[in-house]
Amino acid sequence: MPKDAKKSRIDALIYDGMEPDLPDIDAAHIVEYLKDIGFSEQPLSSQELLAWCNLRECELQLWESEFMRKLSREYASQYFAAQEKTCPAPYVPEEISAHNAQAATDKMRRQMKALIPAEIK
Repeated sequence: MPKDAKKSRIDALIYDGMEPDLPDIDAAHIVEYLKDIGFSEQPLSSQELLAWCNLRECELQLWESEFMRKLSREYASQYFAAQEKTCPAPYVPEEISAHNAQAATDKMRRQMKALIPAEIK
């Protein structure tokens, strides 16, 4: 990744050695369908979903298509909200893993060492 390229939050977590805490979902196939269609800053329209279904020869149940459109709208909304650095993550992990806690501690130590002038080190 180029030095001046902006990292997504998930990329930044992975870069810092942390494992993203993502919520469990019971309809993982829906997320896979959305990945196949492609996430966008524009919500998925009914016409786009219908075209994808026709292309993939896939018949969705009503709840699946409504859920996909809702997730698409939420993604688009969060996409714009997350442009602000102060925007909190759209989920709250139940607990912090020991691995992530150690990675966060290591990152903080590196940042604090960077603040100490070279002649003091």
